[in-house]
Amino acid sequence: MGGFSRWVRFYINPKIESSTSFEVVCRFHLRGFTLFMSRDRGCNAFSFNRNMAEYVDGFGDADSDYWLGLNRIKEILDNHSQNRLLVVLIENQYCENYYDNFSIASAFDKYALHLGQYESWTAANCGDSFKNSVNIEGSSFSAPGSDQTSFNCAGTHQGGWWYANTTSCSECDLTGSRDFMIWPTTLGGAPQRFVGLFITKNG
Repeated sequence: MGGFSRWVRFYINPKIESSTSFEVVCRFHLRGFTLFMSRDRGCNAFSFNRNMAEYVDGFGDADSDYWLGLNRIKEILDNHSQNRLLVVLIENQYCENYYDNFSIASAFDKYALHLGQYESWTAANCGDSFKNSVNIEGSSFSAPGSDQTSFNCAGTHQGGWWYANTTSCSECDLTGSRDFMIWPTTLGGAPQRFVGLFITKNG
């Protein structure tokens, strides 16, 4: 998984009133980070060109390409008052980005995205491709066949994401073709070898 060590699998139950637990993969470095999306061009591929039901429930294998599922992501986020989002990108070098107040809305509200502030203080940061030239803050989640934009963004990019309701859809492309996973702000059009999205408690 992206060349990291210190990965541990757990079964968790974020909702105390629920008897249903599910498996997550965590990375430990100073604190715990829960993986909710990974794509690794060095491992077996799972297509992200999937319908909304699959994005809600989750798919793939955390040892390669993986999506935890929108409902499970929300359960983890709702377990703390505030969470940070960590975006890890690896090609020739390691790069990471943090957003300080990550949350998603309910299914009724189309899992709308809130990112909070981009944290530029980390030495390994590589710029903000979520809110720079195309701002996806507040966007509903779209998947092929269930597009919440007016521009068929999910169908065009062949993957589910929080696309902005503009012709540009998104500056970055993390869930389309594995050969075109890009973060243009500072990395240009260079496809990334590994992409990981993680949740960690803020504070």
